[in-house]
Order: sequence, then C-alpha cells, then structure tokens
Amino acid sequence: HVSNKLIKAAYNKDWKDWINENKSNLYQNVINSSDLFCYQYLLQLFLLASEFLFLLILLIIFLINFTFQTLISSVIIILLISFYYKFVVQSYMYKKGKIRWVSDNKRIQYLNEIIISMKDIIMFNKQDLFYNKFSQFEDRFNDTNKSLGIFSQLPRLFLEFFFILLFIKILILSSN
Repeated sequence: HVSNKLIKAAYNKDWKDWINENKSNLYQNVINSSDLFCYQYLLQLFLLASEFLFLLILLIIFLINFTFQTLISSVIIILLISFYYKFVVQSYMYKKGKIRWVSDNKRIQYLNEIIISMKDIIMFNKQDLFYNKFSQFEDRFNDTNKSLGIFSQLPRLFLEFFFILLFIKILILSSN
C-alpha cells in the first residue's frame, strides 16, 4: 500500500529534514493515497448511465416485439432487485460503512500521532509499534473499500445475467 510506504519513508528521513518538511503534505499524501476509490465514482456513474441507456433501448425493442413476456420478466427483475436492495444491500452497506468510518478515524488518529511525535518515536525506537497500529486500520479501511467496490458491481452482473437469460428466452419463444 502506498500509505504504508510513505510512513516508512518518513521514518527513514534524517531528523533535520523532518523538521524542515511541511507535515501537512505527508498527512494529505497518506490519507489521499487510499481514497482513490472515491475518484472512481464518476467513472462508475458514466458506466451506469450508458448501461441504463442500453437497457432502456433493449427494453423498448423487446416491448414492441414481445410485450407480454417482457412485462412479466421486467416485473420479476424489479421485484428481485427490490428484494436484494431491501434485505441485502442496506444491512451489508451499514455494517461495512460503520467499519470503514471507524477504521478511517483510527488511521487518521494514528497518522496524526506519528506525525506529531516523530522525534519521540524514532528516539525511543517505537517505529514498528506505531506503524503496526496505523497499518492495522489502514488495512481494514482498504479491505472495506475493496468489499464495497466488489459489492457495488454485483447488481450490474446480476442484471446482465438476467437480461441475457431474458434475451435467450425470447429468442427461443420467437423461434417456436
């Protein structure tokens, strides 16, 4: 992880360099290196919009050609998505969001302690102790971000799978 490397690089600096360096730069670099996930939000939004447009066009074509089958399949898919969101997404996102929030606060707290007390940490040779404290919450924060990223892609995969099944079903019904 980039954050861990930045902390270790700071430990290896000469004390004179540490005094003259702007601590807020290190603080921001360590925090922002893990938050690249947030920048991908816009990319995911554009993907969602383009896929929604594609599905809307596909739905219109199916409604024109196979009205009844498309309506029944659409209702089933909407019910499945509603069930998935209500019973799975809400509880999972709440738990993961809470873990992410606690981990983010703790990693910032430990990072702040490292930056403020760098001289004492190096003097008393406590680099590993503080690094391990920070790293524990940094890892938990990153793992939560990974889980949320994977979890956010599941509805798309399910929708694609159901639309492929719907398309195959309609092709089979239309050939009969």
